[in-house]
Amino acid sequence: MVALFKAKGVFKIEKITPVHVLKLTFISIVKLMVMIISICSIASLPYLLTSSKMEEAAVGFFPVNYVQEIAAALIGLLSFYDREETTFRGVHIDMGYMLEAYQYSMSILLMSLGIAFVVVLIFTYLYHLLTNRMKKFAKWILVFLDCIPDVILILIFQLSVILLYKETGFKLLKLYGIGNDVYLLPVICLSITPTVLLLKISLRIHDDEQRKEYIDFALSKGLSRQYVFLIHVLRNIFFSITNHVGLIYWMMLSGLIVIEYLFVIQGFTMILYRANDSSILAIAIMLFLIPYVLLQGVFSQINKRRVNDEN
Repeated sequence: MVALFKAKGVFKIEKITPVHVLKLTFISIVKLMVMIISICSIASLPYLLTSSKMEEAAVGFFPVNYVQEIAAALIGLLSFYDREETTFRGVHIDMGYMLEAYQYSMSILLMSLGIAFVVVLIFTYLYHLLTNRMKKFAKWILVFLDCIPDVILILIFQLSVILLYKETGFKLLKLYGIGNDVYLLPVICLSITPTVLLLKISLRIHDDEQRKEYIDFALSKGLSRQYVFLIHVLRNIFFSITNHVGLIYWMMLSGLIVIEYLFVIQGFTMILYRANDSSILAIAIMLFLIPYVLLQGVFSQINKRRVNDEN
């Protein structure tokens, strides 16, 4: 078995021996074990300061109890699929329940993230068409929206729907997820903050791109300003904002907790602050890491391919 490596424009052929395969496998297993132990350590942190899971537990510093809880969490991961345990409000938290709640919560988060990217690209194009005075006004609006807390915006949406229904009898949207799966309004509310943040980044990149020499060079070749923007500038903006996808994901995850609480959604994030079992919390953290790793991997490969194409 051989592998090709490119260094300074020259391809080198290197044999992959069984020793290399075993070494890479061993390193991967060690990394996986370290990651699992780290996640269980994070999930068990509350028991570093409490003596037990009971409400009357003493508060202090209990390192032995903490280590025991980490071991219990690791053991619980191995047998979690076959067990059912009541952890809060009489709900049996098994793998089936977690996967259903996980699918619901992640669909809200990923739809919000997709909407945020689409809206940012559209608004960036509209911003490109504005005059300088209107561009300053658009930036001022973004600063104003960025100063408004997420909770206030959510409450404004909810009160608007309630007042509309009270005055006209017209039920525009479902507000609460009691017995129903609510998507539209939670997705809209969750997408506001990342949209504002990504749009601020996008507009700054847009202004920087307009000052670069390749814009003047392309225009001097007879290309229209709209063509240069759509083919080159917007493409660079998209690849630049994808570098922030990790930060945006974790920011949206914290916002998802607020969304599910205010809209009374029986989603996946409530496990983070209501479950009293370390193995359940460890599995929740692992499942939250999966979309993050996938998004980072996909956009990293896209950016690497773009760099290779340019070189």
